[in-house]
Amino acid sequence: MFGNRPKENQEKNGFVRTKECPSCDPCGVCNDCQEKPLLALGQPTFAQRNNMPQIFAFEPVKSTFNALKKVISDLQLNDIVTVEQKAFADRTYEGNFVDSETPGNELGAITTNTKYAKVLITSVDEYYEQNFKSRKIDVLEIDTEGFDPLVLKGATKVLQSNLVRLLIFEYHGMAEWQKKDLKDVVDSLDQVGYDCYFMMNTKRSLLRLTGCWVSAFEFHSWSNVACVWRGDIAWSTILQSVAFPSE
Repeated sequence: MFGNRPKENQEKNGFVRTKECPSCDPCGVCNDCQEKPLLALGQPTFAQRNNMPQIFAFEPVKSTFNALKKVISDLQLNDIVTVEQKAFADRTYEGNFVDSETPGNELGAITTNTKYAKVLITSVDEYYEQNFKSRKIDVLEIDTEGFDPLVLKGATKVLQSNLVRLLIFEYHGMAEWQKKDLKDVVDSLDQVGYDCYFMMNTKRSLLRLTGCWVSAFEFHSWSNVACVWRGDIAWSTILQSVAFPSE
């Protein structure tokens, strides 16, 4: 996130290792500090920005939301990236989240404890109807610490209408995944025109699930799944080209 900036510059940002947050890792959990900062690569021209995709990000935990807002502002990406403090599920309501003071804390799950911060929770279908109408979503990425099945349920209309070109979600054995099988999700997506693959860290980086299901795939452990709308020739061709042969 911060590239190779010196530590003193990292500390000025207020959401890395500081006196207020001695436990925060200035390099980030993904070792972001080993990467070159975006600013060093030069800002895109106005013409380039007009052709750039719009990115919408959502974060329910206030400290992490504020950190994201600051990063986006520092990198001068406000006209490209929109970040909102809200969460997603299968309907719209107000929920309680852990109000962590540590940015990046992924343990801010929905809770009934009233002393925690209230956050608007909505569905992909409702947010889409209010903000996008008939526009296509190039990539819909879901990472909600085990609540992905609820988010997918709340995206039923959008997916049935094939308005998402590429869908990525997390699969494991926590929260909603304790009572939801991946096969059911893959089958339901197949019925509305999506082919799903396990994302793997190998040269052939995808393993097809749709039409190739075996019981061993239902292992409920940390992994990611990518699903592509079959009618999207460009994305389908890309995914098929990096998938393991089905034979």
